[in-house]
Amino acid sequence: MIKIGISASFFHEDPKRAIFKGMTLQYIEQNVAHWLMQRDVLSFMIPSPDGRTRREDSRITLDAYAQELDGLVLMGGSDVWPGSYGEEPLRPEWAGAPVRDAYEMELLHEFMEAKKPVLGICRGMQLINVALGGSLFQ
Repeated sequence: MIKIGISASFFHEDPKRAIFKGMTLQYIEQNVAHWLMQRDVLSFMIPSPDGRTRREDSRITLDAYAQELDGLVLMGGSDVWPGSYGEEPLRPEWAGAPVRDAYEMELLHEFMEAKKPVLGICRGMQLINVALGGSLFQ
């Protein structure tokens, strides 16, 4: 059976949130997993191995996922942070998602290095364009 990884979205810590106040949540959209599963594909969310709660003795990297899985889907979501391609946001109040951008760019790099297929959905396609147009693969 084919095993496809799905990049995680981030719901960062928020002390005002009613539950999980001090925790960053990583999640995927259910419809993306169901879309893959309808073709008998085993779907796996690929969590970011980095972050405040990372354990020092963890040896798991995004490369390990690229080696074990057959392909990658970069999920949709908010637009890529303009700083990821060397620009300033047109709206300064918008902080973007630089943590997610860095995670997904590294994930994309590892899957491309492993010569595995990658599909970008909306934001994911934006990220591929930024990565291929920038210095990531030069």
